[in-house]
Amino acid sequence: MGMTRLLRQPFSHPALPSVSFASRTIIVTGANVGLGHAAAAHFVRLGATRVIATCRSESKCAATLAGIEEAAGRKGVVQVWELDYSSYASVQAFCARADAELDRLDAVVLNAGVATRIYEVAEEDESSLTVNVVSTTLLAALLLPVLRRSADRFSSENNLTVISSEVHQWAKFPERDEANIFGSMSDPKTKTMAERYPASKLLQVFAIREIAARTHDSTPFVTVNMVSPGLNKTSLTRSTKGLEAAVIKIVNALLAWEPDVGARTLVHGVVAGRASHGVLLDHCELENDALAPWIETDEGRRLQRKVWAELERKLEAIRPGCVAAMEGKEA
Repeated sequence: MGMTRLLRQPFSHPALPSVSFASRTIIVTGANVGLGHAAAAHFVRLGATRVIATCRSESKCAATLAGIEEAAGRKGVVQVWELDYSSYASVQAFCARADAELDRLDAVVLNAGVATRIYEVAEEDESSLTVNVVSTTLLAALLLPVLRRSADRFSSENNLTVISSEVHQWAKFPERDEANIFGSMSDPKTKTMAERYPASKLLQVFAIREIAARTHDSTPFVTVNMVSPGLNKTSLTRSTKGLEAAVIKIVNALLAWEPDVGARTLVHGVVAGRASHGVLLDHCELENDALAPWIETDEGRRLQRKVWAELERKLEAIRPGCVAAMEGKEA
């Protein structure tokens, strides 16, 4: 994020949300800790009828449920479902369950993500790419038809919000001209783990902008947007070590928001409305400088098409027909 914005952050808290979510059903992924946990509590506090909070393992579900209910002061609203972004089978099972069990779905907040310097492979790609890019996009593709069906049934204004980051601007992205971008970024011999989180967020921005463009004329309309939630005291950077970890700890202590404050931006993303379709929201502002300016140049559009072409092949290999269904077309 910009230095000026960062230095102002401790003195510019987003407003406490007061909009009613009565009768609404909302999914929040990555809700066992941090922003997801706090956002789920906000939705419960604001009257949501049903909040589906996700965590990676069954062992964490009970603690997640208890923590959200305690923070929100309401019981009987939250359900905790298992969802592991590092497994495409888990993603598909989760979406199938949502399709089968949720008679209504008003909003989805795709919050889960990973920031790591440790090279690991999940499915066929480096884990950051699998979690932050492929699985996030797969969830969007599989849940958009559920949101659209619910919007049609209840005449509701539905929304899919992806938690992104302004740090995508930091990505050097040396793999941009490779014939196989995902393959090159996943090659252990050429890995650039020091900048992997910004790079994965850049690819994520490309993917969500493309989804927004492809669903712009879908009926019923579902708003697809992104949120840059600012700097928050979460466990996202827990894999950092040494001097870097010490610097992050100091910066967080001085400038970062508590999760309850940062999560207000997630709630805002859900109610930002049609004008936010395809937009990267920042500090609850529609007009901002969070998006890297070059993304909207000819070069940015070229790279977005290139990244999407690779990503679409991956999605179709995982779930044939999911892209057409996402766009509201017959598979």
